Amino acid sequence: MLDLLFWMQLLGILGEVLIAGLGVGIAFRSKSSVGWFMGLSFLLYALYDFIQLGRAIGSWAIDLSPYIIGIVYFIAVITMVISAWKIYKALD
Repeated sequence: MLDLLFWMQLLGILGEVLIAGLGVGIAFRSKSSVGWFMGLSFLLYALYDFIQLGRAIGSWAIDLSPYIIGIVYFIAVITMVISAWKIYKALD
């Protein structure tokens, strides 16, 4: 069962990376900062999830301070809020 959950989480991380690529594509095509914020936030979420997955499984050693991991997550949340705000303002 653990193997199935591990692969499901890896597929979720791959999905986050694909959404980040979509955000960068939007940034290049529309010349707006929304895509950059979306791409950055999803890449940071993917990094955070990958680190947490490695720590939970224990199969590879990721020796980062919990403070650094918390900062990565906090920056991801801030960039996602900025991205959502920019999308909201663009709809006005």
